[in-house]
Amino acid sequence: RRDVFRADHSLIDSLNRIQNISVRFQTTVEKILGENSVEALEIKTSGQTDHLSVDGIFISIGLIPENQLY
Repeated sequence: RRDVFRADHSLIDSLNRIQNISVRFQTTVEKILGENSVEALEIKTSGQTDHLSVDGIFISIGLIPENQLY
């Protein structure tokens, strides 16, 4: 939803190296569309609504820190 990433730069660099990922800043998913599976997303970018054809989605919020040792 912002116009820049807030993640660690190593994660951003890894993301940018993946060829089949398109980054869309200032965009929110309004609806997940499809009959028996995910077929498209209804997205809103700067007030404009559009449909994006997809085969699936992955939902991820942050990372689990590996700090149990400490």
